[in-house]
Amino acid sequence: MSHTISEREIPERQLIGVRIREVRRKRGFTCEGLALQAGTTGGYIRQIESIRSPKLPSIDILIRICNVLGASPNYLLQDQLKNNIQDEHANYVAMWENLPPEKQALINVMIKTLAEQED
Repeated sequence: MSHTISEREIPERQLIGVRIREVRRKRGFTCEGLALQAGTTGGYIRQIESIRSPKLPSIDILIRICNVLGASPNYLLQDQLKNNIQDEHANYVAMWENLPPEKQALINVMIKTLAEQED
C-alpha cells in the first residue's frame, strides 16, 4: 500500500523540489527532458526534487526551470516567501516591544490612522 505524502508532512526547504516535480510531471517532462531544456543535468533535477536530501537550486537554474515549465517562481517559493514575511513581522514586533510605552502608543496611533485611511 503506497502512502501519498502531503505538503504538511514535508519540511519547507523540500517543498520547492516537490512543486518542481509536480509541475514537471503535469507538463509531461522527464528529469532529463527538463534538464536538457534548462541547461543542467537530470541528476541535478533529481537532487532538487529529492525528499531525503534536497538541493536548493541556484537562482539562475530556478529561473530557467520556471521558464521551461511555464511555472511561477512565486508558486515554487511560496513557503520561503511566507517565512521571510513572518520573520520581518517578528522583527517589527520585537522592535516595538523594546520601545518605551510612550513610543509604542505613538506607533499604535500611527497604525490605526493609516488603517482607517485605507477603509
